[in-house]
Amino acid sequence: MSNLPCFAFVQLDTHQRTQETMYRLRRQIREVIGTEKVVKKTFVEEQNLLGEDLESVLDGALQSKAPEDGQNLITYAAAQGRDVWFLFIAGKIRSKIGVRALAKELRELDIDRAPLLFNAAASRGETSCFRTAHDLVYKALGKGGLIEQLEAVDGEGRTMLMHAARSNDGNAFDEIVGIYSKAVPLTSSDYTAKDRKGMNCLHHAAEAGCSEVLGKVIKKYSDAGGSSYAERDNNNRTPVMYVLSDATRDVRAGDSLLKKFTLLYSNMPTTCGKQDEKVSVDPGEHAKEGWMEMTDVLTQRIQISKSHEITRKARGVTELMHAARGGLGSLELALNEPLPSSRLADGSISLDIALNVKACDEAASDKPRWEPQPAWGKGLLLAAAAERGDIDVLHIVLTAIQDGVFTKKPNADRFTLRRHEGRRAGLPFGENVKTVVREMSKGGKSLFSQAILSGRTVAVEHVYLLIVKLFGETDPETWAILTGIDLLSGKVAEASPLACAASASMEPSDHGSKMFDLVYSYLQTHAPNEEELLIQLVPKPPHYEPKTTISPLVGAAFSSNWVLFWRVYDTYTTLAKKPWLRTNVSQPNRRGGARKDTVSASPIVPWCLAAPELTLALAFCSSICLRVPNAG
Repeated sequence: MSNLPCFAFVQLDTHQRTQETMYRLRRQIREVIGTEKVVKKTFVEEQNLLGEDLESVLDGALQSKAPEDGQNLITYAAAQGRDVWFLFIAGKIRSKIGVRALAKELRELDIDRAPLLFNAAASRGETSCFRTAHDLVYKALGKGGLIEQLEAVDGEGRTMLMHAARSNDGNAFDEIVGIYSKAVPLTSSDYTAKDRKGMNCLHHAAEAGCSEVLGKVIKKYSDAGGSSYAERDNNNRTPVMYVLSDATRDVRAGDSLLKKFTLLYSNMPTTCGKQDEKVSVDPGEHAKEGWMEMTDVLTQRIQISKSHEITRKARGVTELMHAARGGLGSLELALNEPLPSSRLADGSISLDIALNVKACDEAASDKPRWEPQPAWGKGLLLAAAAERGDIDVLHIVLTAIQDGVFTKKPNADRFTLRRHEGRRAGLPFGENVKTVVREMSKGGKSLFSQAILSGRTVAVEHVYLLIVKLFGETDPETWAILTGIDLLSGKVAEASPLACAASASMEPSDHGSKMFDLVYSYLQTHAPNEEELLIQLVPKPPHYEPKTTISPLVGAAFSSNWVLFWRVYDTYTTLAKKPWLRTNVSQPNRRGGARKDTVSASPIVPWCLAAPELTLALAFCSSICLRVPNAG
């Protein structure tokens, strides 16, 4: 930090303290449930940690927004369903900063431009505080301010009704619909209307609502004339796929997951009027309409030569991929309702047939020739499992990849997947797994980076050991697989492993530094030389690469994670044994074609414009340029 001007250091230090305080208070809102007395005691303890000389930091924390969701503390309390915390924070803002400040905080929008009442309606807490939030908004902002929030449409095109469908409380859903219908007269089309992602209320309830809310939405959806329970959104996802993905990852959701799946699956019409799994259907089809049907998947990248690449359109069955992303419970549900043609005589499930991934060079032609791509399909499944970061799911998926099948326990009628401590000893590996990991790398998918994005260090450790076992300690391919480099073309992934690690939120107690240090230590072990390691800190894409590679510094700045911002900076200067050069922070933006002497030439600046607090990062970068005027 010695290169920073004094004013910039003070600003950054204050901003970092404010963020840390805000995240500590968010943690307390989540974990401390009790009376006003308990909440007040917790708040005083946080206040004492700062001391009287840093009272302004506490004031700033009360009004700060978390970069990952754009929620201030009062909105976060509403989203968590914490009535006591919600009213306590509102009271603190009013008494410490003023009535106008409270009104401003109540009007603030989150990262999706959703108002406070939208977040209260979509609460994932055990209880809802929508009524409390509703009454305070009415009292502080008046009827006009209340109606403005009820009638709003957020940046994703979602209405209050869509957010209510994401609620974790059936009674709250009824109350919200009642209040909303008085302000905005409901029509039959409101339950079937779609947002900008093509999602209707059914998709939203499937993704985030509890089973009770989903049941209510299904009824209203049917009454409104909704015709398909397998309707796809713009990403080709059905409501069942959203259930399997289990985006909430709620520890209490195991039973709800089964109920939600059953509600939707039972309401899907059969293609031939029968419910029997053994009913005769064409190969690749299922008795349930909309279940495990072919859809588009991630395009496959094929490198013909060092300078020539083709992209092949791909399609396949994605339910197992969504289930792997959802966890053990989701995977078990999907395996017990597979494609009939994928179930073998012994009851096991053929992985290739269940995924059924195919690719085509000329998909737009009259007679496209779709060719099976089993390795790419397994790679997509493995990427989904790594993204979840669950060791048990990874173990089951890797075993299926190695064996080619999902196998039941002896004499079992259904698949039953349970957690097993023995799996933590190491992930299964073999030639089949090696082929799939290699195929992922060629296609632009990094298994290592996917594990990093899960945010779970145990998953990163296991995936790293798996890669080393597959490709060896010293083989150049190990370095290529870890860093996402294609050996044939030399192309690098758009986001390096260090960029993924540096893009973490400051919310964890270690602010993400443990993950960054772990990833860096692995890369240090396998880097061919220091220059290659430096490139991971300051990526230099090949001249023919059309995209600007995201650097770790940009990732940390975009996440407003000042701890990792400094960690990246200090790591580079220590390794390079020189200050950070101007060219490291002002590489030309290849997309925009801007001149290097313009503001838009810096990869950090666009993120600063999107998030005003990141202008401090720009001040830091400018100070480097001033310190090293002839660099670059």
